[in-house]
Amino acid sequence: MYQFLARVLINGFLLAFLLPALLPSISFHGAFWPEGVIAGCLFALVVVVVEFLLGAFGILTLGIGFVLRYLLWFVVPALQLLAMAHWFPQYLTIGSFSAALLGGFVLMIVNAFTNSTPTGRTTG
Repeated sequence: MYQFLARVLINGFLLAFLLPALLPSISFHGAFWPEGVIAGCLFALVVVVVEFLLGAFGILTLGIGFVLRYLLWFVVPALQLLAMAHWFPQYLTIGSFSAALLGGFVLMIVNAFTNSTPTGRTTG
């Protein structure tokens, strides 16, 4: 539960402050509280929906979708950002696919560092 709450707050911070500061074609509408936290929670739900749709695409294409996802792994966070901007335009606006690709790369790097556990420490 605490890990989910931390993920929501980190994603809210990234969406509200870091991505608009790094990429001028990404704009967030609102402040960190409450819009950033709400957007972080909605982004977590968007990630689940996009992962489900990609899994369904892989099954429906008899495995070819899984191969494409493996080869284009770096596009998945951009798709998640574009879906967030499309479904919830009151929080996020993305000007181009290249901005979404760079923003997804930033999200991927930050999430990789925050998801890792220190050596010798177990989760649970």
